[in-house]
Amino acid sequence: LNIAVRRNTIIDFSASSRAVEGEEFIEYLWLLDDLEIADNDSVSIVFEHGREHEVEVIASLDDLSDNVVWQVLVNDLIVDYMPHQLELSVPVDTSFEFEVFPFDPEDDSLTFLWTLNGDSISDNSWVLVNFDDYGLYNVTAYVSDTTESDSLTWEVNVTPNAVNPHVSDYLPDIPTLYAPSPNPFNSQTTVRYAIPTTEHVSLELFDLNGRLVNILINQCQTVGRHETVIDGSGLVSGVYFARMITGNQVQIQKVLLVR
Repeated sequence: LNIAVRRNTIIDFSASSRAVEGEEFIEYLWLLDDLEIADNDSVSIVFEHGREHEVEVIASLDDLSDNVVWQVLVNDLIVDYMPHQLELSVPVDTSFEFEVFPFDPEDDSLTFLWTLNGDSISDNSWVLVNFDDYGLYNVTAYVSDTTESDSLTWEVNVTPNAVNPHVSDYLPDIPTLYAPSPNPFNSQTTVRYAIPTTEHVSLELFDLNGRLVNILINQCQTVGRHETVIDGSGLVSGVYFARMITGNQVQIQKVLLVR
């Protein structure tokens, strides 16, 4: 029930129930980080982001129910990245920003290297690439510290079409709350999120007991990627939860404050 894997690992989960009398149908519900993802007796999940995930299956029959929970720790140097899509199609003469978020960006031993089709182009945590000719490009980020290394590659198809696609083509299909970075943190951490449509965003911070600590965002926001900062100067050490509500979508990310 406790699993540690590397990013982009695929895990097959399944559940079976004890035989019951009659022809009653047992219903299954699978949740990934509290979001419904399947309703049969098995599911395959790709763990794309380096953080702790919770996988739960609930079996129910009339007023009877039972559940099992797995804790899956995805352990890599790169905990998140933008854009989220690793395969992109963009028109020629488009400038596009790529960024990786390491587990501890304040680690002095971290080094970054970005390559475009094998040629070095940057040594920061982000890079702006101008695709001035059509063709297929590989943008790769390498992150390393004193003990391990990690990498991530985007495949970018640059087309001769001069019409710029809508920004939502590069956004998640649903509102997405990314893992705070750095996490754990001791002073400030940045919370990033993306919304594919203009809508009202509520982003709040709660403590481990479910008490509201701070309202980070409570307003209508436009399509795109956004970010805000959690200031830990007035908070005690411990576990907190950032909760984002957009329409009927609720997403939660855990963050740890240490002194």
